[in-house]
Amino acid sequence: MALQKYLTGDKVKRNPNRMYKLGYTFQPDANNRQDVDFGKGKPPLGRDFEVTTLWSAWVTPEVREQLENWFKDTYPKDLWTTVFYNGITECRAFDYLTSKQVSDYLYATYPPYKFIEAPGLDHVYFQMLVRKQEALALAAK
Repeated sequence: MALQKYLTGDKVKRNPNRMYKLGYTFQPDANNRQDVDFGKGKPPLGRDFEVTTLWSAWVTPEVREQLENWFKDTYPKDLWTTVFYNGITECRAFDYLTSKQVSDYLYATYPPYKFIEAPGLDHVYFQMLVRKQEALALAAK
């Protein structure tokens, strides 16, 4: 992804307990993407967050790039974390309604049953990440 616009001031959420991420991987299971240590000294998001894939599809590299640009242009970066996780730059801390709008758009435009794994395609996903302590507290209720 190219440089991204950031929200300013009090609109930036610091160390949020819930984030959403649009990204891509070559792995068949998008959930595994957040557990990968790429050896660059950045911890994977899966270390501290429970990962739930809300949508995924296999698309051409051109469509993947269009989706990435749409996401970063439509939803400016709105979070900051003390840990620089691998993949954090594509994360957003928006509310449930916004996450639903993104999911609805992705399902309507790129239904997963029409965009299946094939050679030369990129696996694009939209995920919800919930901080593990928060996820445990929700499960206990």
